[in-house]
Amino acid sequence: MAKNPSSPSAPQPPKPTAPGGVTPAITPELNVELHRGPTRYEAIARVAHEANRVLTMHAGDVPVQPAWEEYADELRASAIKDVEFHEENPNATPEQAHENWCKVKTEAGWVHNGIYNLEGKCHPHLRPYGALAPEVRLKDKMFRAIVNAMLKL
Repeated sequence: MAKNPSSPSAPQPPKPTAPGGVTPAITPELNVELHRGPTRYEAIARVAHEANRVLTMHAGDVPVQPAWEEYADELRASAIKDVEFHEENPNATPEQAHENWCKVKTEAGWVHNGIYNLEGKCHPHLRPYGALAPEVRLKDKMFRAIVNAMLKL
């Protein structure tokens, strides 16, 4: 008797991976979320976050954020607010987006410190855009480009 391909005991096809064995951020389930109501912002924030995380690792920047599923609720909410900012301000420059991020973080009690500390709400990038290293500014540009592109889907 043939096994039902959807049964739990049936062999499952391997999850798709990109070069280097990285699981792609856009899964079929996430693609559906991109076109549905309130979870749309979260889906977009997740993709932008994962791209930011990979760029952070590549650039040797710190802190390297955890995967979206392991990210603290407060930080996921902050990323979603960043998506909302870009939808409300589609022509905002990366500098303006960074200034908004700083404002949101400061209002939530975060302060600048050279060492990232989630519990102490300290972040090394909580400073003027012009004072950031080029690779950090690149992350702001990339986040903006991803969010603006995905908002058009």
